[in-house]
Amino acid sequence: MAGLAFIIGEKDVQKIGQMIEKIRHRGVDHSEIFIKDNASFGCCWKEGEKALFESEDGRYICLFDGEIYNADALKMELT
Repeated sequence: MAGLAFIIGEKDVQKIGQMIEKIRHRGVDHSEIFIKDNASFGCCWKEGEKALFESEDGRYICLFDGEIYNADALKMELT
């Protein structure tokens, strides 16, 4: 399970970095920080998992920690 952190209304790389360090045990293999508009996002995850997804055009970012059991069916329906 990944670790997620975010701040809405503030661009603060240092603060998000500190938050990610506090939860690094949740995902010791990878971490990433994104600053977009008025929000700061950070996540960390273990090998084989992923928690941060960005749309192809870069307009949307989704932080997700879970499992979609019908992902293949949804993908077929939406493409």
